[in-house]
Amino acid sequence: MIKHVGNEKLMVKVCNLYYIDDLKQEEIAKKLGLSRPTISRLLKDAKEAGIVKIQIISPFTNDYSDLEKTLELKYGLKNVIIVNDQSDDVSQKQELAQEAASYLERILKPKDIVGLSMGTTLREIPQFVSSRKDSKITFVPLLGGVGQANIEIHPNQIVMEVANAFGGNYMLLHAPAVVSDPSLIKTFKEELGIKHVMEMMKKVNVAVVGLGALLDQNSTMMATGYYDKKDIELMKKKKAVGDICMQSYNADGEAKDFDSNQKVIGYPLENLKKIETVVAVAGGTSKLEAIKGAIKGGYINVLITNYSNGVELEKQ
Repeated sequence: MIKHVGNEKLMVKVCNLYYIDDLKQEEIAKKLGLSRPTISRLLKDAKEAGIVKIQIISPFTNDYSDLEKTLELKYGLKNVIIVNDQSDDVSQKQELAQEAASYLERILKPKDIVGLSMGTTLREIPQFVSSRKDSKITFVPLLGGVGQANIEIHPNQIVMEVANAFGGNYMLLHAPAVVSDPSLIKTFKEELGIKHVMEMMKKVNVAVVGLGALLDQNSTMMATGYYDKKDIELMKKKKAVGDICMQSYNADGEAKDFDSNQKVIGYPLENLKKIETVVAVAGGTSKLEAIKGAIKGGYINVLITNYSNGVELEKQ
């Protein structure tokens, strides 16, 4: 019996039929009187021998696929999406939001329950969503209202606008994000309307969150009015590097030292680890430590960030 594998002349013939003439492996097998597994093996060996080289020509000026793959493997993330650096904060957030919208359009399916946090980046997402009707996707906020903050970054407002953009349904949480005493949370959760939303939160299978950074003077946490500079300084003393849904964590992703977390009405930080897909949308150097802490804590498994942050994460 002739040994076909290793026969370079045969490899070239098979490759021409497959890649140039666009024949299926079954058709090539029939044409050459070989088995389909043999054709598959010849194609594989041709790649390994350098007879076939596949080159992907990206239409984009900046292709970050290698960096994205490196970070996915390095940090055990499902997906990493890198966007261009922008010279101003507004443009950077819009670019991040555009990629977030595109990612959600790819992965969301009917009957998904999507949880959204708050923030100035997430509020930009709706404008980049393609028109979709009756998507049968339900959107819920992951925490209560944000006090004195602008309505644009209010979780309920973001949920409504994203749901409308996707043609989905939504539920709103009519409760404060933070209470003065943890004992009050139980009382709020017993309210029928709030209880219903909190139960729906437990069914979330896709979460999209912003990452707060204590180093950012314009952070959403500060904008809510729940915390002042004194509170933030106390969190810094306890080595906080960031927050998700107004729940702080340190560089190792640990949240147990922050008593303020117990005053938040929303989805528990620790429970994010149970959600199938948690997308963090965060860019700018001020968010770098918050990103690293969130990854170490296991709170996120998809990251959308800018190029400079990606390079720094690769160096770690």
